[in-house]
Amino acid sequence: MSDLPPPPPPPPPTSSGGGPRWQSPGLPTPPPPLDGGPTASDDGSDEPSRTPWIVGALVAVLVLAGLGWAVARDDDPLPNAAPSATPTPAPSTPNATTNATDDPATPAPDAGPSPSGNPLDDLFGEGGLDDLFGEGGLDDLLGGGGIDRDLLACLAPDGGQPSLEGTPLPDDPAEAIRTIGDQVADLRDLEFTDPVDLELLSSDDLADRIVDLTDEDYPVEDSDTDQAIMIALGQADPDIDLRATFLDLLGEQVAGFYDPDTGELVAESAGDLAPADRIIVAHELDHALTDQALGLPDLEGDADLDAVIAQQALVEGDATVLMQQWAGVNLSLADQLSLAVPGVETQALDDAPYVLQQQLLYPYDAGLSFVCSQYNDGGWAAVDAMYDDLPTTTAQVLFPERYTARQEAVEVAPLALDGATELRSTTWGAVDLKWLLEAPGDDPTAGPDDATDLAADWAGGNLTAWDADGGTVVALRVAQRVDGGLCNALAAWHGSAFPDADTAATDGSETAAWEGGGRAGTVTCVDDVVTAVVGPDLDTVRQVN
Repeated sequence: MSDLPPPPPPPPPTSSGGGPRWQSPGLPTPPPPLDGGPTASDDGSDEPSRTPWIVGALVAVLVLAGLGWAVARDDDPLPNAAPSATPTPAPSTPNATTNATDDPATPAPDAGPSPSGNPLDDLFGEGGLDDLFGEGGLDDLLGGGGIDRDLLACLAPDGGQPSLEGTPLPDDPAEAIRTIGDQVADLRDLEFTDPVDLELLSSDDLADRIVDLTDEDYPVEDSDTDQAIMIALGQADPDIDLRATFLDLLGEQVAGFYDPDTGELVAESAGDLAPADRIIVAHELDHALTDQALGLPDLEGDADLDAVIAQQALVEGDATVLMQQWAGVNLSLADQLSLAVPGVETQALDDAPYVLQQQLLYPYDAGLSFVCSQYNDGGWAAVDAMYDDLPTTTAQVLFPERYTARQEAVEVAPLALDGATELRSTTWGAVDLKWLLEAPGDDPTAGPDDATDLAADWAGGNLTAWDADGGTVVALRVAQRVDGGLCNALAAWHGSAFPDADTAATDGSETAAWEGGGRAGTVTCVDDVVTAVVGPDLDTVRQVN
């Protein structure tokens, strides 16, 4: 068996890098032939390695528990999803010249009415999953607006009637996984072309393996930069040890991964395949299948991290939809019920900064809705076509009509700080803006109610960070689709993000300025570009140009 390649480096926890790369889609479990064949990509080539696709155990179970049961208990007929055989029209050519102000800001589509009745109440009392996950329950984890009927049509294309008995699997784990592989290929309407190596590990061995590999692939200097940016933006406590937090989160949440370089699937298993194991296997097999049949996107582009995060959502959304469809057909009613109580620890996730929590959930949550928007129009053929025409911004994922219209990001020129060492310069997307506004000062109760609508105003953006004499300086630049909203929102953001700072006199074209508690910043709005700069003091901040 080939050596396991390093797991994906954590995406910059800061908004600069968007969602952590290690959150990428992917889990363990092989397609058809398991015994001894060559690995799909182990050809000895010198091509750069590709990021492994990892899946979180909690996410896999929550998506099924939260969405599957809504489908199972909905008595009203669902809209029919397009059959997978429906041909997909050729995508229109992306229009790179779209002007930021041509269209009004597109608000996030409202989720439709939640299905009547809550089957989880019967299991957990009146609070349902709220008792497990707080007042917001699954709504907070899966978007806050309930589940719309288009989503249900995507996840249960045959009408949402669960299988009472499920599909029996062989007792032998390898044979069971081979059977799941056949089922996944049939559902996905694709074919495996190569055997895939499978390794089943105990939870402790899997956690140790991933942490060791992450140590090798995520240098301390990178995590130090990420930590400095998060603290500078008020997204984490100044005393945070980001590396330790990240490793704790990995050890707790990772359930397996698929490595596109070797074609290897590594999963957690105690021997027999419990319902949660089978879901993860189906999820990861979808990654292996789409890699072989369509080719997974290469996520090694540090210069455009917003595109990387958008493409994570496509791949994870694909596997999450497939996983859900597979479970609805192949898991028994009893097995689906057993998943309503996730047997997964969440302490590390609960303790992590808000932005890290969202980065973990985003590829599955937003990715699911994004993929469903295409699936409902053209079935799996429409989803397949997306791999040839990848999303390029998280705005296209959050607001799928922008993907359909091929609305590209407006280029925003980065800034410079003479005499300082540049730590990072990359794209900064709509989802990064959303997370920043939702939890100023790492407090999700302090953000505006319309953070998603404000993020819809994003037309392009970048982040640049420097190490200056007095500390870390970060500049965020965002092009607005409609003048006014983002300028006001970012001008007000610092009041919650840095409550110890006081308003300061503005200078020149500045809209707002503040300083205090060891941090300072300015917001400048010129034409359709909003610039927010934070640093150790106003003198340093005002040297950014």
